[in-house]
Amino acid sequence: MLLLFDIDLTLIETGGAGSGSLIDAGKRVFGRPGFHDSGVHYAGRLDSLILPDMLAANGIEPTEANVRALADAYVAEIARALERPATRAGCRVLPGVRPLLAELARDTSFVLGLLTGNYEQSGSAKLRACGLDAASFAVRVWAGCAPRQPARREDLPGVALERGSALLGRTLHGKDAVILGDTIHDARAAREHGCWCIGVLTGSATAKELRENGAHVVMANLGDTARVLRTLRGMRESAMREAAMHSHAQQSPA
Repeated sequence: MLLLFDIDLTLIETGGAGSGSLIDAGKRVFGRPGFHDSGVHYAGRLDSLILPDMLAANGIEPTEANVRALADAYVAEIARALERPATRAGCRVLPGVRPLLAELARDTSFVLGLLTGNYEQSGSAKLRACGLDAASFAVRVWAGCAPRQPARREDLPGVALERGSALLGRTLHGKDAVILGDTIHDARAAREHGCWCIGVLTGSATAKELRENGAHVVMANLGDTARVLRTLRGMRESAMREAAMHSHAQQSPA
């Protein structure tokens, strides 16, 4: 089974390093001391959607060239910011994440993946600042992996399923994957592809919002390793039963 983790406020938190770096990048690139993010929504959205909104909020035409200039400056700025001791002090792995990942890495029936709105460079830098390695996740799907424009968060699970299928040498369907995240966008993406979803209350979404948008299970965080493992194994077993029933139905004579 493919496990697809969101990054920000699911695995880690970085004390606002992302938004701060984006504002600093905008000030530098466009020469706007008052560059701001007022009215811009971050939670669960793709960086490739956030940046045009940021430009528009500052009265700058969100052309492809301007978005690219801001993106390049942002990934450079956040890499520098996360090297500063003051910024790194605000970075941490969320409760239960390390023991959970360690347990899952020992269970060969699970494949670890990332499904995130971050660009690859910025997401990897955030994980690194918290002592995690993006390379330890076999399937990695970033904002830049969206197969169409305008980009949609809901497109990313399809990319993850394709990559997981290639990795495992068999076709993965929606119920062969679990998305773990803190926003309604994670839940909606899971629902659109028929994936399982575990929502965590480490972001701003409420349990009601997560459930209404597609989360099958909601937890305060990933801190109860035994409960998370039971839930994941239950989802895996359910998917296996469903697959076996489907196979039997196909083999049965009409």
